[in-house]
Amino acid sequence: MRIAYLTADFGVPVLGTKGASAHVRGLVEALRSEGHDLFVLAANIGEDADPSFPLRQVPFGSTLIELYDALQNESICAGTRLAKDLRNLLYASNLELQGRLMLEEFGPDLIYERHCLFSTAGRELSRYFDVPLILELNAPLLFEQQKMRGVSLPLVAHTAERLVLTAADHVVAVSQALRTYATDLGVASDRVSVIPNGVDPDVFGPVVGFVGSMKPWHGVETLLQTLQLLGGVDSPFRLLLVGSGPMFPELEEQSRRLGLAAAVHMTGAVPHHTVPDLLRAMDVTVVTYAADADEYFSPVKLFEYMAMALPVVAARVGQVCDVIDTGRTGWLYAPADAGELARLIGMLESDRDLCRTVGAAARERVMNEYTWRHNARRVVGIAEDLIGTRTPGGPTETRDLSLDAANLTLAERQR
Repeated sequence: MRIAYLTADFGVPVLGTKGASAHVRGLVEALRSEGHDLFVLAANIGEDADPSFPLRQVPFGSTLIELYDALQNESICAGTRLAKDLRNLLYASNLELQGRLMLEEFGPDLIYERHCLFSTAGRELSRYFDVPLILELNAPLLFEQQKMRGVSLPLVAHTAERLVLTAADHVVAVSQALRTYATDLGVASDRVSVIPNGVDPDVFGPVVGFVGSMKPWHGVETLLQTLQLLGGVDSPFRLLLVGSGPMFPELEEQSRRLGLAAAVHMTGAVPHHTVPDLLRAMDVTVVTYAADADEYFSPVKLFEYMAMALPVVAARVGQVCDVIDTGRTGWLYAPADAGELARLIGMLESDRDLCRTVGAAARERVMNEYTWRHNARRVVGIAEDLIGTRTPGGPTETRDLSLDAANLTLAERQR
């Protein structure tokens, strides 16, 4: 099958160090290993490296770049995200038009798009080539953007999101909460599949810490509180925090203020291919979340920990609870509860046989259910069903929805 993979998100460099970047590469490489031809079109390639798959950055033309630079200096854009919102809106059309030219010779059988706020490129390219569209949903993007950064054009963003979700032949959501989000926006339930994130077990072979972005919702400060409860620098425990993000300076300062700096090593951002070596330096892996964390996360780190046959202690949040079978493939604790986390880590440190048994069971579950190749096969199965039953002209029109939904929070939609 010839698959065109689209990502219009400037914040997700395909060859970058983010979990989202690893997700893109993992699925693309798994689809290729299954014998399919891939052509990736991206807004941001990232670091200067040779990819292992066909990858093209779709740039803005020089005229659009000049206009965008001028737009950022307009007084109406000062202190807002208006310029960036308009850039993303214009880029969707740019990706569609250039995508037609770049994909003409490739002749895709399927358009697969990683959903990006304001992007309708997948919808339009699916119609142009008259092939199915599978849309991958990794977050309730409008809700998340409004909560974390703000949106200057919320009604436009909501309309674009509704149009592309309801036009997709199938939606792949990484968590059950996102499946609900999609159906609440008008996607028929039989057109949404939940496929949590996965891992490449060939990269993350058997062998603990935290790996991920230092974002407010991750609640990484709980690990510093836990280390204090375990005895701080006088205890045998050390923290290895792998990753970077807006909370990095604050966490670094907090570790110094608490007198823990000698027991905490923070690597900053690292290339994804070096993560397995860092995991081998750990004894227990932790998936932290803040007490008020949302329910829609499907953390890549969880599957990477499990693939390494490491004991996992994870915050009891959303999709994580569906993956971890307490006492068999890992342990769950209440988000931000440093006391409970310290108790579990202490228990694991004193029972290495239990760690090995549970770690092996965790890896077995990943191998059976949560690899990128499993996800690739599920995507291909959906695509083959769509291609086999498709009538010329694309999916049927879907019902119109009130834009009032743009003002609903995810929690309100789930009630």
